[in-house]
This record gives sequence, C-alpha cells and structure tokens, in this order.
Amino acid sequence: MKRLAKLIAKDISAIVGRNNIDGWYLAAVKKINTPILENLRSAVRIKLKKNISSNLTKTDKTELLGHFA
Repeated sequence: MKRLAKLIAKDISAIVGRNNIDGWYLAAVKKINTPILENLRSAVRIKLKKNISSNLTKTDKTELLGHFA
C-alpha cells in the first residue's frame, strides 16, 4: 500500500505542477488517503481544496459532485 500511495502522490504532484493548477480535489478510502497526503509535496498539498476519505466509486454520478461542493 505504501508503494502505491507514493506512486499516486508522485503522479498527482507531476500533474498539478506541470499544469499550474490552482486547486484540486481528492477522494480515496482512508486506508490510502492518508498515505497519499503524507507523500505529496507541500506545494501540492497546499493547493488541495477538498479531501474526502471515502470510496466514491459506486456513488451515483448525479450525487458525485455534491461531495465536492
């Protein structure tokens, strides 16, 4: 799990940095959410607008955006 979290954090950091993103959102189950956050660069973590420690994969698409409002 630690290795996966590091890979995800690396990818997020690259995307946010490369695209000059001002804000982004994260939803992941708690088991991997915390390790992802721990592995993010501080400059990227600061731009995180909302973090949801939940599995939203089966959430109806009509309800999905409401979690990030």
